[in-house]
This record gives sequence, C-alpha cells and structure tokens, in this order.
Amino acid sequence: MAFVRNRVPALSHEPNVIARRTLKSLFLTDVERLAGEGYFKGTKRIALRAFIDMMGPDCALYPSHAAVAQKAGLSERTVWAALNEAEGLGLLRVTPRYVYDAEKGKRVRTSNLYEVAVTMAQKAAAIVAAAARKAHEAAKREAAATSRAFRGLFHHLTATDAENPPKDILKKGERVRHDPQMSRLDMIQWCLRGS
Repeated sequence: MAFVRNRVPALSHEPNVIARRTLKSLFLTDVERLAGEGYFKGTKRIALRAFIDMMGPDCALYPSHAAVAQKAGLSERTVWAALNEAEGLGLLRVTPRYVYDAEKGKRVRTSNLYEVAVTMAQKAAAIVAAAARKAHEAAKREAAATSRAFRGLFHHLTATDAENPPKDILKKGERVRHDPQMSRLDMIQWCLRGS
C-alpha cells in the first residue's frame, strides 16, 4: 500500500473559489512582471509557461521536471532552475511528496506538490517556506557528505593483523632513537597547564 504525505499544510485556496483559468492567468502575469524586472532570464519563462499549462482541472500541480522539460522542449536543469527561482520569489509553494516503498522499507521522495501563491500573505508564506525547506535540505546534504567522508576515512584505514605485524621498513642500522627532552613529570605538568 502506498500513501502520499505532505508535511506542510496547503495554502489557503478555498475550493472552487479561484477558477483554474484565473489562477493560471495570475501566475503568468506575475511571471511576466518579474521578467520585466530582470528575473527569469533565458528560457525560464518558456519552462514556467509549460509548467502552468500542466495544471489539472482541480488546480493540482505535481508534474515531474522531466515532464515539464519534455513539454517545453528544454532541459530538466532549466526547468529546475525556473521552478526554483519562482519558488524563491514567492510565486509557488513547493511541498515534497513521499511514498512508502515496501521493498526499500523507507519513504521515497516521488515528486513535488506545487501551489500557486495569489495573495501577498500567501507569497510571503511561500518565501518563508522555501527558505526553510532549502535550509533543511542543505543540512541533510551536509550531514550525508560528512557521513560519507567518515565512512571513506574508516574504509581506508588499514587494520593490522596481530599474527603478522607490519615489517619494519627501516633496517636496524638506520633506526633513529629520539631521547625525550622532558621528564615524565614535566610532560604531565605541561599537559595540565594547557587544559
């Protein structure tokens, strides 16, 4: 059995209050206004037009980056950049969606649920939610990178076999002995002074 769970409550769109055509028109008007201010450079506007055309009859938006890229004739990276910029500007609120995968025994991210922000309050909430989501994802990436680094560190450490200790690479005549320059008591006092 698969289920989809959203972590963030939806924006306060009342059902059937804003028509699908009106919502699309408001989104495209905001995109054109922001493009006039210098945002959405290159082909990002084409990606956003293709994205908003994929809105369902119930105003639901959860297309994959690949589907939008295919519809717009652009790369997935361009679509991702356009949606990321729109989210950062408060035009969209993005909620990651998860499905429980029984084979893997864990939740797996499937797609995003996109909601169009209409009012200024919704746009402000979308900007805050975007910043929080990006900070959370950055912290997860950093933790995963740290974990990988430690796994790699311990993976490359060599274990010494008790029965076959490593052979001394220096010959007996080449061995250098260093006499301690501090007595044991001086060393203990020096260590205690540093702490």
